Amino acid sequence: MTGVWEIVKIQELRQAGLNKKTVAKILSLDRGTVAKYWDCSDPEKQPPTYHRGSILDPYKEYITSRLEKWPQLSAERLFLEIISQGYTGSDRTVRRFVNKIRPQNTREYKPYETLPGEQAQIDWGHMGEIVEDGRRKKLYAFVFCLAWSRQRYVEFITSLNSAVFNGCLHRALHYVGGVPETILFDNAKTVVSERVGTAVRFNENLMHVA
Repeated sequence: MTGVWEIVKIQELRQAGLNKKTVAKILSLDRGTVAKYWDCSDPEKQPPTYHRGSILDPYKEYITSRLEKWPQLSAERLFLEIISQGYTGSDRTVRRFVNKIRPQNTREYKPYETLPGEQAQIDWGHMGEIVEDGRRKKLYAFVFCLAWSRQRYVEFITSLNSAVFNGCLHRALHYVGGVPETILFDNAKTVVSERVGTAVRFNENLMHVA
């Protein structure tokens, strides 16, 4: 809200011969605010100010409580949540409000968005050791995950060689009923034979599977 001091300064600078744009810059005010009080001769008699409610008002308490619990939530995620509650405004309105109230020094979590069937991710997990055929062996988990649906296929194995890896991959694709457009791997030897800078030479057995 503009106070009497700002209105007085607007009048003083106007009388000094400065234009509205320059006055707004000097006082760090919006040009519309300067124009509003440009012809106000009596600072005590300010033009009436009307505060129109925001379409976001019914959802501000919900957004605030969500950010208090999970400060990393993205504005896009909160926008989608209140859409399901009946919000009909723009995502830009939500972003402005979130940027205003988000706790400082908190990074916004922006997950990578994919389309159905666009991408899957494969990784290994070390699960300790087991005894198999009287021998102690390391136990691993092959994990295949579809990025969009988060559907998973997990298989426990005791070897990381190419034959086992390719078999796991084949069964994972059979399980989900198709082949995604891209599959992301880590740097396991069953995937990457050699890497020099950004140049990658993939394992020949994996290329045959592809």
